[in-house]
Amino acid sequence: MIRQTKQIVIGTLAALTTVVASISSAQAVTYVSLFSDARIFSGTNWIWWNPNIVNAFIPAGGRLVKVTFSAESACYGASGWCTARVVYRQVGSATINEFQPAVGTDFAFDSSDSNNEGSGSWESHAISRSAFLPAGNYQIWVQARTTSNALTLRLDDAHLRVEYE
Repeated sequence: MIRQTKQIVIGTLAALTTVVASISSAQAVTYVSLFSDARIFSGTNWIWWNPNIVNAFIPAGGRLVKVTFSAESACYGASGWCTARVVYRQVGSATINEFQPAVGTDFAFDSSDSNNEGSGSWESHAISRSAFLPAGNYQIWVQARTTSNALTLRLDDAHLRVEYE
């Protein structure tokens, strides 16, 4: 019965455009951000996926923060690949840092398969990253871009999970 209740609640939450939740126990803290509306990215500049943001408090002593982002993806329009990265900044700072491994555009979140993929070539993809963050308040989010101005990246039904112990 509890499992069914959780599924109903999660299903209800997933229907909202953006949901941010925090779950805490004696050992682990988990933040979740869901986004169910498709977003199109194009161009070679990193673009902030605005509503998909987590505000996280890291307690004294700092913590190893683990992040997983998954989404339905389509990369199409030219040869090349589409990339995503998970970044953070301490509240009050303008400095944006990439979670580790910080590889920039070397990480292919999705590929056009030498321009054989189309706008309906939807697939599920994920990225996992981590970083030790000192105590403080942080904003954590996903950025995306393409390796060519002729490429398009479509992301939909995204899930961003941030956790530490």
